[in-house]
Amino acid sequence: MHKEPIYRKIMTDIESMIESGEFSYGAKLPTEREIAAKFSVARGTVKKAFSELEKASVINIVWGSGAYVIKKSSDKSESPESKLGEAFFAALAERGFSPKEAWEYTEISYSKAFRTGNVLLALVDECHECLRIFSHQLESLKGVKVSHFLMEDLAKSKYNALIFKEFDIILANKDVSQALCNILPKFKDKIQEISSAPTQETQIDLLKIMNFEKTGLFSESRAFRDIVNAHLESKGWRYGEKDHIFAKWTGRDEFDEFIADKRHLIIPPFYSMDIQPEVYESLFEFLRRGGDIIVFNHTIERSSILYIEERLIKALYNPDS
Repeated sequence: MHKEPIYRKIMTDIESMIESGEFSYGAKLPTEREIAAKFSVARGTVKKAFSELEKASVINIVWGSGAYVIKKSSDKSESPESKLGEAFFAALAERGFSPKEAWEYTEISYSKAFRTGNVLLALVDECHECLRIFSHQLESLKGVKVSHFLMEDLAKSKYNALIFKEFDIILANKDVSQALCNILPKFKDKIQEISSAPTQETQIDLLKIMNFEKTGLFSESRAFRDIVNAHLESKGWRYGEKDHIFAKWTGRDEFDEFIADKRHLIIPPFYSMDIQPEVYESLFEFLRRGGDIIVFNHTIERSSILYIEERLIKALYNPDS
């Protein structure tokens, strides 16, 4: 008998709980880590289940926040509030909003209506890792609500003008600012170009590998690899395919093979929140045998932060200027 893949079982269980009303429309699902522990599987298996559920328009994955139910429950005992919420999302769907666009529009509208006194700031980049790093950096600014967007998503969206109309400031790295102006021509005055670079600590750490000892790069996206290479090319070397591995679907065996001959491993910040438990074990073993992990922290430069702060003050105290 053909055995059902475990990720399919996870999908079936989640859909059953949605149909029964245990997870209502708009509810946040348990984290990948919690579901992985429940089924005694690797987080990569849960990621696969979540990815397939998102493709099937059952859930929406909000980067840095979690997975939310967007499929209607068949539960007949819904409250008037639930029916109102469903009607709202149904109206957006009728107008052609994708589930992701509908969720983004709802979050922004909520912030505008109920979080008075905040400046709404949009952060746009083509790199997942940079969005996470920059968002974390900007969270220290007072009076700011930050939302972030991938350029590839904006290129597909039909509702950019409606969504970005609500933002006070739109930040974009200089590599994507012109393309963003082309996508959002009506909001050029809101778009602020920012500069970013490796931190001083990262640059000092990179001196460890200037003797060309065997080094690997562990990242989520090619965009982040390109950022690392852009910095290292000035030193005369770069990472090719054989020295780079993607974190998203990497299991322990593949990771062990990759780091077997490595002395240094470069990773982005915050991967401690995402990598699979079995890869953790390999990382600890790598450190025990004398390997070195370098966190490549690529942040918004101080000059850009100062200018952002100036615009925030104007937006907070002179909203009509």
